[in-house]
Amino acid sequence: MGDLVIMLVCGLLLPLTMLGLGLLILKTRPPFNDIMGYRTTWSQKNERLWNMGQELFGRYCTITYIVILVLSILCGVIPIALHMDRYTAGLINATMYLVQFVSVFAVIGVTDARLKRSYKKEEGRDD
Repeated sequence: MGDLVIMLVCGLLLPLTMLGLGLLILKTRPPFNDIMGYRTTWSQKNERLWNMGQELFGRYCTITYIVILVLSILCGVIPIALHMDRYTAGLINATMYLVQFVSVFAVIGVTDARLKRSYKKEEGRDD
């Protein structure tokens, strides 16, 4: 049972961190090219894209990781409630960790795709 509680706590670290980061960026709106914020090649092209990147990343990160947090809690609590063995609980949690990890890159990819599309539209290109 102690192992399952540790898995639950570890399973909440990434979603809580990303949720906090998303809310922080959404609320503080770091100034253009600040050391903190959503810093990618596309977000640093100009100030408009920077502000758009902060808004989009903050919103996408918050929404995505609220959902991931709920799923992570369920994946941690269900094995405890059902008294599952460590192996089965480990498989459930490993799958959830993978979903959490992939979600980080999905949020970044979707945000950058929107920034790229906006930049090309601004430049009048349709590549």
